[in-house]
Amino acid sequence: MVNVVVVGAPVGEPRKCDRSKTVGQVLDEVVTDSAGRANSCKFFSLLFLALRNAKPFIPFMGDILTESMKLSDIPKLKDSYTLLVMQRPIVKKEAIRFDNTKFRECRKMLKLNNGRKFFEMLNTSLQDEKYCASIYDRFPALKQDWVADRIFQDYSVCSIFLRPSSECKVFFEKHPVLVEVYYHILTELVQRANSTFEPVVNADSNPFFPFPFGSHTEAASTSQNSNSTRQLITHDMLRQAMAGALANVNPLASASSSSVGSTSNAAYATQLAELESLGFTDVEQNINALEATNGEVAQAIELLIVMRESMQN
Repeated sequence: MVNVVVVGAPVGEPRKCDRSKTVGQVLDEVVTDSAGRANSCKFFSLLFLALRNAKPFIPFMGDILTESMKLSDIPKLKDSYTLLVMQRPIVKKEAIRFDNTKFRECRKMLKLNNGRKFFEMLNTSLQDEKYCASIYDRFPALKQDWVADRIFQDYSVCSIFLRPSSECKVFFEKHPVLVEVYYHILTELVQRANSTFEPVVNADSNPFFPFPFGSHTEAASTSQNSNSTRQLITHDMLRQAMAGALANVNPLASASSSSVGSTSNAAYATQLAELESLGFTDVEQNINALEATNGEVAQAIELLIVMRESMQN
C-alpha cells in the first residue's frame, strides 16, 4: 500500500492505495471532482510546461507517471511511500461589470484635479508597496486580469481615462476592474488633496499628459488642441532614444559623446530637473528621450515608459 495526497486539497488523512492499481485508477479515486479530473493542471506550470493542458498527474523521482503504469511496476516505489497528485485549484473568478457612473466620475475627478501636486500624490501612492498591497486585498479580481494587474501602478493609465470617451470606454469595458480600482484611489486622493490644496484646472500645469483637459467638454478640448497637439510616439523616436541608451553602455561611444552630453545637459537643464523630480533619475536616458522629442517633457515621459518596457522585454 502507498499513501496518496492531493496537493491543494483540504488537509486530511492520506488515501491508501494498493500497488496493484494503475496510476489512472488512483487518479480516478482521489480526484473526485470530474471537472478537476478533466481540466488542465497548471500547478508547477513553470516546471512542466509541456503538461499545461494535461490532466492531473502524479510525479515521482523527477518523472511524470503515465496513467497506464501500475504502481507495482514503478522502480524504487516501496510500501508506505507517499505519492503527490498535482491538481489545478479551481478558482472562481469574480465577475465585475463595467460601471459607467464610476467611469464618468474618474474622468471628472482627473479633469478637476490636474495640477502637478495631485499627480505627484498619485505617483507616490502607486509606488508605495504597502498601499498597492492594500489595493490587491481590496480588489482580488485585479490579479485575475493580467492586463489590469500589469498597468494599474502606472500613472499613465490616467491618460487613457482622459482620451475621448468613445476611445477609452472600449478599453475600460474590457478591463472594468481598473475603473473600480481608480475610482477608489482617486476618491481617496481627492479627499486628501482638498484638505491640503485647492484643485487646479490648468492644462499647462499637468506634466504627464500631452493634451489639455481643463475644459469639461470634449469638443472644447478638441478645438483647444487643434493647433497644439503633439506628435505621438513614433518608431523613429523610440529607435533614436534606444540607440542613444545603448550607445551610452559602450565605453567608446560614451567617451566620444561626453562633450555632446554636457551640451545637452545645459540645453535641457530645466526639463532634466523636472524629469528627476518625477522619479526618472537616469540622466543619459532622460537626455536621449528629450532629444528624440525635441524637449517635450510630457512626451519624453511617455517615451521613457516605452523604453523601460522594451528593455524589460
